[in-house]
Amino acid sequence: MFAKSAAPKKDGNAPPRVTTHLPKKPAAAAPRAVAPEPTVAHTPSEVVLDVPTTANTSVSLPPAVFNEVRSRSVEERISNTELLVRAFADVPLKSLQAKLSSTGPTKSGGMPMPTTRRRRYGGGSTQMQLRLTPEQLAWLDEMKTTAGAPNRSVLVATVYALYLKLDIPGL
Repeated sequence: MFAKSAAPKKDGNAPPRVTTHLPKKPAAAAPRAVAPEPTVAHTPSEVVLDVPTTANTSVSLPPAVFNEVRSRSVEERISNTELLVRAFADVPLKSLQAKLSSTGPTKSGGMPMPTTRRRRYGGGSTQMQLRLTPEQLAWLDEMKTTAGAPNRSVLVATVYALYLKLDIPGL
């Protein structure tokens, strides 16, 4: 029944090898459940995430305002931008306009002559970065015009000072 293998010849031509065992049958595979094809409502190229892009916007603040903003932001665990949003929500526009408006001596006709108030912060200023979306930046520029602020820095410094109840001379 079993044949022996012949010794290889010296010329390199060996007779075919004879095996002494029968080949094993593969084990029966376990039945598999057919997984349904996943359905995709949108292909990845169609998915649009609505994530606003932000950009750094620099504002210069008096040191006292900067220090109070920084400490309040750390204390409340919010960003400077979030604190600014709260400040604009809390401070009435009329209070902001009153703080930013300045009237000087009257003209000969009795009408107050508008003057430009010199903003002296005493001790320089400190630059702060606010991360604003394009919509927030456009709103801030519109608010600057509405409130009568000469620039964004004065507007932001004033609204922070009013919100934090700081009395800063020249502001």
